[in-house]
Amino acid sequence: MSIERASLPEKLRRFRELFQLNLIQLSQDTGIELERLNAFEDNLLEPSGDEILILADYYKCDFQFFISNKKVTSFEETDYLFRRFGKELSSADRWAIQEVLYLAENEEFLLRSHSCNEVICTLKIKSASCMLGLGMVAIHCPN
Repeated sequence: MSIERASLPEKLRRFRELFQLNLIQLSQDTGIELERLNAFEDNLLEPSGDEILILADYYKCDFQFFISNKKVTSFEETDYLFRRFGKELSSADRWAIQEVLYLAENEEFLLRSHSCNEVICTLKIKSASCMLGLGMVAIHCPN
């Protein structure tokens, strides 16, 4: 598996920080050794393909986000939301938002792989202190 090493450490660090995790907690949750996670973020070691898949599954994102610069994921949306509403969002809120966006991406992929005319999804995520209306996301599928 070819990995874009220049951007990988920053992506891993940003994801961990967005979800307010420390390396010890990430290691416990994923089963990846603490020393290895630290080496990934310091660009001293390249993760194995299995470790990339474990991290992608843990963060609920497409593994291609970690290995290349070409794939864009819901990370950009979560990054914006977390910066804008960071003080109002708990860790559980952040995980819920990421999961909804990940599921929406997967649904879009499945719908695009089948013939359809148009699908409209409304994403509304309730946090403990506010209601975040993400608006309407229109997915236009080719015939």
